[in-house]
Amino acid sequence: MTFWETIIAGEYVMFALAVLLIAAVWILWARAVSLKRTHTGYEGMLHRLRDYIAEGDIESATNMCSVIDSPGARSVTVGLKMIGNKMDTIKDAMNEAEVHEHPKLERGIIWLKAISIISPLVSVAGTLCGICDRLRDLGSAGTEVDASMIAASIAPTLVTTIAGIGVGVFAIVAWTSLEGSVDRSKQKLTEVCAGFREILNAPA
Repeated sequence: MTFWETIIAGEYVMFALAVLLIAAVWILWARAVSLKRTHTGYEGMLHRLRDYIAEGDIESATNMCSVIDSPGARSVTVGLKMIGNKMDTIKDAMNEAEVHEHPKLERGIIWLKAISIISPLVSVAGTLCGICDRLRDLGSAGTEVDASMIAASIAPTLVTTIAGIGVGVFAIVAWTSLEGSVDRSKQKLTEVCAGFREILNAPA
């Protein structure tokens, strides 16, 4: 039996693992692109905000943040709309806006962790069911069983375990990578909001 024939013999378990792998790849790609966009437009943003606020042009500052449309820009927009209030009030509102942005950054990533757990379990369950079926078939063959028959019967079920572990490893690596990106995005969000508050606290 060739390696490809062994994979095909895995049937439904291999199909389920293929679906989980495709889902993991899609989540990794989609979230990586989305997280990369969270940093778009930050370059020079605070400098332009400083100029707009010094000129009293709050409308232009707000429009700029709307165009950038990143977590930091949306949080700064909250602060811009509250200019004229006490700094503690502005700070509390922006902190609340930051917290509101965190779930958006983390969206979908938990599914990678779920896939990393589910894939090995699905494969092991498939392996155990497959072994039971193969042993039952071998038992019905009576005394006409040799080592090659046993190996040919059990091999497909073991391949599903290997495949499940592989999908699980890929998913956990992808999850870890995206978690690092989320942490960096949160840090950048905090830095932008802190920079904006420093601009407001700066002497005229």
